[in-house]
Amino acid sequence: MASPSSTATAPFAFTANKVGSTFQCSLVLQTAADTFASCTPPTSYTTADGQTYRFAVIGTDTADHASAPMTYTFTVSLLPPPTASIPAVTLASGKTASTSGVPVNISWTGTACPSGVTNCNIASYHLQENVNNVGFVDVGLASPTATSIARTLKPTAVNNSTPITTYIYRVQATDKAGNVSAFAVGPQFTLPDIDNSFNTSFNGSWSGTNLAGAFGGSVQFSSTTSAAAQPANAFSATSVAFVSTLGPDRGKAQITLDGVIVATVDLYAPTLQPAQVVWSSSALKPAPATHTLKVTVLGTKNAASTGQRVDYDAVLTLK
Repeated sequence: MASPSSTATAPFAFTANKVGSTFQCSLVLQTAADTFASCTPPTSYTTADGQTYRFAVIGTDTADHASAPMTYTFTVSLLPPPTASIPAVTLASGKTASTSGVPVNISWTGTACPSGVTNCNIASYHLQENVNNVGFVDVGLASPTATSIARTLKPTAVNNSTPITTYIYRVQATDKAGNVSAFAVGPQFTLPDIDNSFNTSFNGSWSGTNLAGAFGGSVQFSSTTSAAAQPANAFSATSVAFVSTLGPDRGKAQITLDGVIVATVDLYAPTLQPAQVVWSSSALKPAPATHTLKVTVLGTKNAASTGQRVDYDAVLTLK
């Protein structure tokens, strides 16, 4: 039998190389002394969860010659069926975004142990994606037991200039005994984007310019202390991100979420890098709650920067 055993019944089969032999068997806890009694093959015992046992058998031929005990040690682990959690989707920072694809992280957990420890006794996960309700298709994972994946998904502009793209993810877990969980299905979501060219409010001195590689092809920029920019309307979302430009002459910006200052972003980089997701948050309450986001030019910079310019490129949301 396997060790660990996932059943409380412990069956054993054994044979002898001499016809007419008889047998004595013992099943005890690993730390106990053997207690032999007559037995015939096959034989089985009832065991307890979480215990380690030693089975021993002695064969005796018709001339009353007894063999040395043959032993086998095993542990009983009565594991529950595997379960998987609903996939969680969040906007990812530190990557490039575009009107054709924004970075997201998809994560989940699973277990097949009473302790609930992630990945316990899990052999593999099966992730599937549904785009625009046309059916689920498999998504390859970096390893069978990976519990997250980075994806680039198509956003939908909030000014309705592009068709809405919807997504659903579901995941299934398989334990080491081959038992398969039901699919844990996440909610349908979209990725609305608010570009600097629409649905945006600017306060203070801002200028617009086309910039190759920028989200939507242009940015608003300012070096004026306290100049601020934000989506013109409150939005519903579970995750939000700010897209800006990194560069050798960029300064620092302050992020205010729902009226609370949550981050200071240093936009300096040795080389120009447009359309970078420089900040994100996944701690937002879902609809019907609404949220506000404001980006403020601080008028300060990294010591290595030659300027304090802040680009306002886009705000990404997930809902």
